[in-house]
Amino acid sequence: MRRNGFTLIEMMMVVVVSGLMLLVAFPRVRSGMIKSSIRSARGDIVSMHSQARTAAVQYGKPTFVDFTGDRAVVLMEVAPGAASWADTLGGVQDMADKYGVDLGATADWKFDPRGFGLQGGTVYIRRGGYADTITVSGFGRVVQ
Repeated sequence: MRRNGFTLIEMMMVVVVSGLMLLVAFPRVRSGMIKSSIRSARGDIVSMHSQARTAAVQYGKPTFVDFTGDRAVVLMEVAPGAASWADTLGGVQDMADKYGVDLGATADWKFDPRGFGLQGGTVYIRRGGYADTITVSGFGRVVQ
């Protein structure tokens, strides 16, 4: 007698084996996604560093990469001492919304009109037990 299809036992075995495979693979996939979001946030912050240095040289004005909470923004000094002394270059990047990471900075990055760093510092990027750092030297170069 010929049967068409699968028995209930065969179907249950497939479900159990698939479940076990997912249980083993899920932690690796999750950690890979977390590491990827940290790398992407790091790339955005390094890009903001380059944008600030380039704008300082291009416009001949001091620029800053300002870190406030989980947000980062590039600012250019347009009127020293005035109530609205800085202009935003690009948009404010909210790293918590965009990548789900937490930022911590030792200091804002500042560049003089020649593109040299006036103040370096370190930015810490954290998410889910993983972390990365970006360090800018006193000369304004990314060293790590």
